[in-house]
Amino acid sequence: MHAQEPSPQRLNFGPFEIDLHAQRLLREQQPVALRPRYFDVLVFLAKSGGKLVTKDELLDAVWGHRHVSDSVLKVAINALRVALDEDAKAPRHLETVSRRGYRLMGVNDARPTAGGQAAKVAAPAPASNPSPSLGNLPAPQAGLIGRDAELTQLQDMFASQRLITLHGPAGVGKTRLALSAAQHAAPADGVWLIRLDALADAEPLLATVARTLNLGASTQTSADTLARALAPLSMRLLLDNAEHLVQAVAELATALLNHAPRLQLLVTSQLPLRVSGETVVAVAPLAVPSDASEGLDNSDAAAVQLLRQRAQQHDAALPWTPAAAASAGAIARMLDGLPLALELAAARVPLLGWAGVHARLDERFALLTRGERGAPERHRTLRAALAWSCALLQPTELRLLQRLSVIAGSFSLDAAAAVLGTPVDADLLDALDGLREHALLSSSESGNAPRWRLYDSVRSYAAEGLQASDEETAAMSAMSGLVNHLIALFERADLELFETFLRPWLAQLKLEDDSLRAALQAALQQPALQLQGVALFSASANYRARAGHKRELQQDHALVSALPRDHWPARLQARFDLAQSHLGVMAQVISPALALDSARRAQQAFRELGEVPALYVALDRETGCLMRQQAPLEQRVDAIARMRALEPEAWGPRQRRFRAWHDLMLLRDMGNDSLYEDRITSYLASSRAQGDDYGAWNSAQLLAQLKSSQGDLAAATQLLDLAVTEMRSTGQLLQNKPVLAQWAFLRIAQDAEPATVQLLREAVAALQAEAMLWWMADALAWLPAHQGRWHDALRLQTWADGLVAQRGDKRGPMFKALRERMQAQFQTHAAGLLGAALQEASGLDETAAMALCFGPTELSVIQ
Repeated sequence: MHAQEPSPQRLNFGPFEIDLHAQRLLREQQPVALRPRYFDVLVFLAKSGGKLVTKDELLDAVWGHRHVSDSVLKVAINALRVALDEDAKAPRHLETVSRRGYRLMGVNDARPTAGGQAAKVAAPAPASNPSPSLGNLPAPQAGLIGRDAELTQLQDMFASQRLITLHGPAGVGKTRLALSAAQHAAPADGVWLIRLDALADAEPLLATVARTLNLGASTQTSADTLARALAPLSMRLLLDNAEHLVQAVAELATALLNHAPRLQLLVTSQLPLRVSGETVVAVAPLAVPSDASEGLDNSDAAAVQLLRQRAQQHDAALPWTPAAAASAGAIARMLDGLPLALELAAARVPLLGWAGVHARLDERFALLTRGERGAPERHRTLRAALAWSCALLQPTELRLLQRLSVIAGSFSLDAAAAVLGTPVDADLLDALDGLREHALLSSSESGNAPRWRLYDSVRSYAAEGLQASDEETAAMSAMSGLVNHLIALFERADLELFETFLRPWLAQLKLEDDSLRAALQAALQQPALQLQGVALFSASANYRARAGHKRELQQDHALVSALPRDHWPARLQARFDLAQSHLGVMAQVISPALALDSARRAQQAFRELGEVPALYVALDRETGCLMRQQAPLEQRVDAIARMRALEPEAWGPRQRRFRAWHDLMLLRDMGNDSLYEDRITSYLASSRAQGDDYGAWNSAQLLAQLKSSQGDLAAATQLLDLAVTEMRSTGQLLQNKPVLAQWAFLRIAQDAEPATVQLLREAVAALQAEAMLWWMADALAWLPAHQGRWHDALRLQTWADGLVAQRGDKRGPMFKALRERMQAQFQTHAAGLLGAALQEASGLDETAAMALCFGPTELSVIQ
C-alpha cells in the first residue's frame, strides 16, 4: 500500500514551465509576462491533463460566468498565444477545437531534483523501508531584499543547530526567508517543505508529515513512531506556519530530535516552540528610513527597495522620482517595514500613485486588500493577517493588546499597567510576555528600563477591537489611565531636574514624545477627559519648552486657554499658571507680561497648597520674566533672595544651579563685566569637567554674548563655532535653536560668504518651524546691507523693530549690540531713506520679508 503522492508544484510543456507556487509562467527559466486572469486560464487548461475544456467550463472556472461573454475568453486565448509564441493555424501547445473548446497539449507533472532539473517523482517507498526523494521545495524565487545578514546567519547555523525557529510577526517574510535558506548545504535525503497553515487543528499533523515524506500509515500512530521511521535518514524539514499548532509541533519536534539524530528542523512561527534544543532567530521588519530623512530620497532603505520592486512588477513603466522615493519612505515608516503590508501597498500604487497611497494609509485596512491570488487566505489582506495573529491570543493577552492601542509610540511597564488599570503583577507580566512571544510587540529604544511598542498596523487593528469590545468604557478608561500616568511622570521629572543634568533628562523624556502628543490631543478633544488634558499640558510644559516643541506648545496653549476655568480645582489652575510661565521664559511663545502675572499667581497658590518645590520653580520663572522685561534690578534681587530662602541646606551646587544662573545674570546687568566673565569662564570649565553638555553650551553662549557686546565678534564667533559643532555632532542642535540663531547672526554681521548665507538659511528655517523667526528678525537686514541694498536692509530692520515692540519684548545684550552696530551703518549709508522705509515696512509679512532678504528665487529654499 502506497501513500498518496503530493500535488505537483510545477507543470511543464515544451520549453514552458508553470510555477503554481509563485503564480508565474517561465520559458527556459525566464519569466513570461502574463496577466493574472490569463494565467488562471492557462493553469486550468494545464491541470486538465490534455483533455478538451469547453468554453463554458473555462468561463465558470475563471470568471464564475458573472456577466461575461465569450469575447472575454477569446481575448484571453489570444493573449496566451502571444505569450507562448503560438500560431493558431499551426498550434504546438494550445489547440482550438472549433465550436467546442480548447486543449493544452504535452503537459507533464514535474518536480525538482537535488540538481534543480525537472524529473518525474519517485514512486512512494513502502512504510517498512522509507526512502523519500530529494525534496519538494518550490523553485527558488528572485533574491530577497534586505535579508543578507539573516541568510548568512541561518546558513552558518545549519552546521551546528538541529532546531531553528524563525520567529516574527505576521507578514514579516519568515516563509520566504526560510525557503531561500533551506536548500543551503542540503542533507543527503533532501529538504522537505511541510505547510501547516491549511491544517485547522493538530489531528492531521502526523499524517500530513508522513504523506509528504512518502511514509506509510503505520508511521502515523505517534510522534515517536514517526521519528523512529526517520531515524536512518539525513534530511531537513521545513515546518512552515506552526503558530496555531505550536503545542503539537513542539511535541513532534521533541520526538524528532530525540529519535532521529540526523534530522534537522527549520520552523517558521509567530510563536517559539519553547522546547529543549531550540534556537530562535527573530525576523525583524525591513529597515525603514529614519524620521529625520522625511522628504528626502530614501531609495537605499530595504523597505523602500521592496516597495519599488513590487510596484514596478505591477506596472513596469511606473516612474521613480525623488518625490516617489520620499513618499515611499513615508509609506515604509507607516507600515513599519512589514513586507506583506508593503507588498499590499505596492499593489495600489499603479492606481493611486505614491502620494495617493501615502495619503490613504490612515484607512489601511480598506486600502491594503489586493494580495496575490495564490497566497494563503490570511495573506491576501492586511486585516486577515492580523486577525489570524490575534485569534491565537489568550483573552487576557487580547485585552491588554487592545488597551495598549491607546499608546502611540513606545511604552514602559508602568504605562502598560496604567492603561490596563492594574498594578504591575504576575498577570500583567504574563500577558505582556505573551504579546512579545506572539511577535506583536517590538522592543524599542530605551533609557534605564526596557520599552516596547506595537507595530502601527497592529495598533490600528487593536484599536478597532477596543472600540468594539464589550467593555462599555474600555477606550475611555484606557486613555484616562494613560493620561494620569503621563501627568505623574512629567510632574516627577520636574523635581528630578534638580538632581540631573539637562541632556540625560531630555533624552529620557523624549521617549514619551509620541505618546504625550497623542494622549494630549485625545484628552483635550473629549469633554470627559478635558481636565486631565489641562493637567497633562501643564505637567509637560517645562519639558516641551526645553525640548524645543514651541509650535506645538503654542497651538495647545491656545486650545487650553479657550476652555472655561470656573470649575478648575485650585491646584490645576496653579499648575496651568506655572506652565504659562514656562511658555514665557523657556519657550518665549507668550509675552513676558502674561508669563510674569502667571508666575506670581502660581506662587501664591503653591504657597497656600504647601508645595514648596513648585513654589521654587515659580520664583525661578518670575526672575526669568523680570530679566526678559529688563525690570529694575532690585525686583530681581528680591526674587533671587526668595529663591535662596527656600533652598534646603543639604542642597549642593547642582541643585542650586538655577538660582546661581540668576546671580550670574544679575552680575552682567549690573555692569560687573570682569567678575561676570570670571564666573562664566569658571562655570564653563566645571560644566565640561562634569560632563554637563548643556551647562557648557549655555556658558559658551553667555560668554559669546559678552564678547559680542564688547565688540569682539571674532572671539564670540569662535565660542559658538565650538558649541554648535558639539550640538550638531550629538543631535542636539534643534533643541538649542537660540544658539543656532545667535551663531548665524554673528556670522552674517561679519560677512556674506556663501557658507554664511547658507547658515543664515538653516537658522531661519529652524526658527520658522517653531514660529520663532521674530527672535532673529534683526539678522535678516544684514544680508542686503552686505550687498549694498540699503533700502531693503532698512525696511527689514524696521519690520524687525516692529515685531519686538509688538511682543512687548526686549533684545538681549548680543542682539542689542548688533542692532546698534546696524544702526550706525544706516546713519552712514541710508540716512535719507528712513521715512520711506518706515512707511513700506508696514506692508511686510514674514513671506515678503524672506523674499526681501534672500530674493524671490531663494524663497523655495527657505520654505
